Amino acid sequence: MRAALLALLILAGCSSAPQTQCTGSSAQCSGSALTFCDKGVERTITCKGPSGCDAGKCDTSTHTVGEGCEVGSQCDAVVTTRLLSCVSGQLRSFRTCSGPRQCYSDNGQTGCDVTIGDSCPAAYEARYFCDSVDTQQVVKCTDGGVFLYSTCSGAKNCASGDGGLICL
Repeated sequence: MRAALLALLILAGCSSAPQTQCTGSSAQCSGSALTFCDKGVERTITCKGPSGCDAGKCDTSTHTVGEGCEVGSQCDAVVTTRLLSCVSGQLRSFRTCSGPRQCYSDNGQTGCDVTIGDSCPAAYEARYFCDSVDTQQVVKCTDGGVFLYSTCSGAKNCASGDGGLICL
C-alpha cells in the first residue's frame, strides 16, 4: 500500500502538458505574445520589449535568463556582462563578457568582449582570442574558462588576421 502511494505521488509529479506539434516557419502575434514553430514544436513567448509583438516579430530586448526567445543569441537585459543563447525557446547563459564593452550589439550583430577570467562555452574549447583588456595578450578557452595563452612581445598588440591571431 505504501509503495503504491509513493509510486502514485512520483508519477503525479512527473506529468507535463503535451507539446503541440507544428510544421513550417510562420510566426503570429496575439497581443504581446508570439506563437511560432521551433523544430516541430509550437511555442508561445511573451514579448516584453518596448515594441512588443508586431507583424510576427517579438521584441525580446528586455529579456533575461529563463525568459522566452525564438532563435540566436542576445545580451542579457539585466546582467550586461552575460551573453545569452536561445535553447528550446528559452534564454540560457552562454558566456560572460567582462571586457570594456561587455556584451554589445552593433549593426544587428551581438558581440562579447572577452578577457581573462570569463566563462567559455564548450563550443569554444581550445579557441584563441585577443584579450579585450590587455591587447598584448592572447587568451585561450580551456576547461570552461578564459586563460592567458601568450603575450605579444614589445609594443605589439594581438589582432585578427590571415585566418588567425597575429601580433602587430
